[in-house]
Formats: sequence, structure tokens, C-alpha cells
Amino acid sequence: MYIFLYKAYDVNGKFHKGKISADNEEDIRSYLRRINLSAVSVQKSYLSYLNINFIKQKDIVIFSRQISTLLNANIPLEEALNSTANQTDNKSLGLLIYKIREDILQGLRLNQALKKYPKYFNSNFSSLVSAGDSTGNLGFIFNSLSSYLEEIDKAKKAIVSAMAYPIVIFLFSLLAIIVLLIFVMPQIVSQFVKSGSDLPLLTSFLLSVSENFHFIILIFLILFTLTYLYYKNFIKNKDNLIFLEKKILSLPAYGSFVLNSDLERFSSTISLMLSSGLNFDQALDESIHVVNNEYLKSILNQANKNVKEGGDFVQSIEKYKVFPHIFIQLISSGFTSGNLKYMFDKISEYLKDEIINKRSMLVSLAEPLIIIFMGAIVLMIILAILIPIIQMNTLTLG
Repeated sequence: MYIFLYKAYDVNGKFHKGKISADNEEDIRSYLRRINLSAVSVQKSYLSYLNINFIKQKDIVIFSRQISTLLNANIPLEEALNSTANQTDNKSLGLLIYKIREDILQGLRLNQALKKYPKYFNSNFSSLVSAGDSTGNLGFIFNSLSSYLEEIDKAKKAIVSAMAYPIVIFLFSLLAIIVLLIFVMPQIVSQFVKSGSDLPLLTSFLLSVSENFHFIILIFLILFTLTYLYYKNFIKNKDNLIFLEKKILSLPAYGSFVLNSDLERFSSTISLMLSSGLNFDQALDESIHVVNNEYLKSILNQANKNVKEGGDFVQSIEKYKVFPHIFIQLISSGFTSGNLKYMFDKISEYLKDEIINKRSMLVSLAEPLIIIFMGAIVLMIILAILIPIIQMNTLTLG
């Protein structure tokens, strides 16, 4: 399907122009005739030669924010989409919006049109739009979605920013170790080998590592590949994956970070679902998809099943002894008070603070540990070079 630019006049002589997607020019002309427009020109737009692969998360955030503003100003959806497509600087995003608009003109609901592009609009996005569409709250939903997506994007950037310094330290230290092993150490130690002196055990070991460095790297890559293939085959079994991810949650520091991250995402999503007009059962159905840990997801799925059979959600998850006490307590209070959305908001706020604190702690631990570990290796290499020198000097002065 291509994007065509058209210019036409109506029966009253009024000039019209716009963009429509179709398979060919004849389809455009037939469509214009059906709506009583006489085509002056129809030509393929340069947008037809673009693809929609160059769209980032921030583009979807901007799209949601613009649509929200226009819909809240009582502008019809079709016109809002057309205006947003024309105003966007990202031409790939403009093409995507034109395609969505065309699907709507052909009779699809907005959420159905969005589902055709799961790379940019996941099932939760489509479900929220569907709920907003059915309750007449599309403007509110798009505004909430843009804020929600901004929070996710901000969290990702914070993690990348926090890990940048430790990664740079690690890579720089690794480069220094490789240079010392491959270029510096063999040159210096070779002088002592030629003299026939016996090398210390540490020096001999590191010299062997230096001489067989390429072979060691090859062995490491082979082992890494085999381990990765075994892991992929292992997790093909759903039970194995659940078992493994259950163990991850029990890891010190990191396990609680994973747990809090998933629960925060789940809480903020279900709050958004409830605010869109969905009942708890429907919101729970959709919100489970944002949980990444398969063990947590299996618990929530079982709880969801129990709720549908008339069971109690809090009791269903409490028995697993996985969820934080405050999570259970606030949800229980939400059911009791009938203000579940407010409680999920509070859980999300609390867990965001916990995540920030845990992230700061993990990064604070990572930096000195990397420095100590890499420094110890560099020190070992330097000692392997200095010990023979000291021994030679001792023998010479002997």
C-alpha cells in the first residue's frame, strides 16, 4: 500500500487536497468519485518510499501527547490523526499514523488499527485505547499513556546512565590487562628466559597465559556459546524457565530489584487500566503481560484464574510468600475501602523509590568491586614482572 497526494474540487467548486493510502492511483480516483470529488491530480508521495522501522519510544510518547491534546479539544479522531501526521518531524512516524488513519477510514476501530503494529503498540496500549474508546475517554487515556511511556523511557535511561561509568572502568581495565599480557610482559620476561634463570611460578603461569592468549579466548568463546545454547534449550521447557526465574528472585540484592521492578510495572499498569474504566478482572488480565519474570507471571495467572472462579486475589498471592508485605497490605486495604486504583498508585510510588535506592546501591557496589577485581589482576601481572627483576638483582649483588 502506498501514500498518494491528491488535489480535487467538489460539486460546489471548493478546492480539496490531502493524503490517502491505497494500492494504486486508480483506487484513489475511484474513492474520490464516490465522495463526489473531481480529481485534478493524484501522485505518489515520497512517504511511500519510507518504512516505519525508524520509530523510537519517544516518538510514540509525542504521538500520544499530541493526540490527547487534540482529542481533549473536541477535534474528531480522523482529523486529529491527520493533523498529527502532518506536524510530526519524523516522517516514518507520519507514515505510520497515515496507515492507522486509513484503517480507521476503512471501518476498523482505533485499537484494531493499532494492533496491526505490535512493535510500537503492545497489547496493553491497544487494550487501554479500546477501553478509552468504549467509555469516551480517549483523550484522557492517551494523556495517561504518554506519561506512562515517559516514565518507562526515563527509567531505562537512568539504568543506562548509572551503568555507563562501571562499564567504562571495566573495559578500560580489560584493555590495560590485555596490553600488559600480550605486549609488555613477554618483552620484559623474555630477557630473563634467555639468561637461563628459573622463573617464579606466578610469572611462568602468566607467561603461559600470554603465549596462549588467542587459544584461551577461543576456548572461552566456545564455552560461552555452548552454555548459551544449553540455556536456550533449557528454558524452552516452561517449567524450567519458571524454576530458574524463581531462583533469580532469591538472589541477594538483585532478586529484590527484579521483584520490585516487575511489581512496580504491574501496579502502574493496572492502575492505568482501572482509571480507563475497566473492572478489576479485565485490568488484571491485561496487566499480567507487563510482568517479565515467569515465576511471578505464573503466580499472577493462577491468582487471576482463582478470581474468575470467585476466589480472593490477596489470599491467592499471599500464600506464595514472594510479594512484599506492604504490597499485600495495600491491595487488601484497596479491596476493603473500594479504592483499589488509589492503592495501586501508592504501591507504584513506593516501589519506584525502592527501585531507585536499590539501583543506586547496586551501582555503588559495582564500581569498587570492578576496580578491586581488575586492580588485583593488574597487580598480579606487575608482580609477575617485578619478582624476576628483584631475584636477578639479588643474585647479582649476591
